[in-house]
Amino acid sequence: MQTVYILIGPKGSGKSHIGRLMESRLGIPFLLTEDIFLQFQKQGLETQDVYKAGFPETANTIERLLKTKDALAFESTGASPLFFELLESLRLQFDVKLIAVSASARVCLTRIRSRDAGVHMPADDALIEKVHRISSGLALDYDLVIRNENLRESEIVALLQSVTAAEQERGAISSYGGEQHS
Repeated sequence: MQTVYILIGPKGSGKSHIGRLMESRLGIPFLLTEDIFLQFQKQGLETQDVYKAGFPETANTIERLLKTKDALAFESTGASPLFFELLESLRLQFDVKLIAVSASARVCLTRIRSRDAGVHMPADDALIEKVHRISSGLALDYDLVIRNENLRESEIVALLQSVTAAEQERGAISSYGGEQHS
C-alpha cells in the first residue's frame, strides 16, 4: 500500500521546506498543493470557491501521482473543514502518516513577511493568526511532531527518518546518501 505523508501546520511553519527536504534527502516526492489552490485563485474565483475546487483537485493529483509512486508528501494547514474530507478519503486508499509542523506565531509571521508573496495564497495578518490558531489546535493523532524553530536540516531529516523507516526498509524510498547540509 502506498504511503501519503501529510505535513500539517500553520502558514510559515516550514511545511514546504520540510517537504522539499523529504524529496531531496529521502526520495519522497513532494506535492506543493498551494500551487493547485493558486491556479484557481488566479482564475478569479472567490476564496471559498478556490477551496471547493482545490481540495478535489488535490485528491485527484495525489491519486494520479501514486499510480507510479510508492509514497508522496504534501502540505496543508488543516484549517479548512474540506481538509478533513480529503484526509478521510485518502485514509480509505492509502497508508496516511500525519506530521505536525509547528512554530510560534511570531516565527511564522516573520517567515511569511520575508517570503515571496506571489507564490503563496494571499492572507492578511488577521487571517494568518486565525489559521495559526486553528492549525495549532488540531487534535489529530500525529505520527511525528516537528517543532520547526532553530532546527538544522540534518536534525529535521533525522526526525523524518523515524517515520519513514518502514518505506526505507522495503526499498520504496531511499535515504539521502550525500553530505548533510545544515
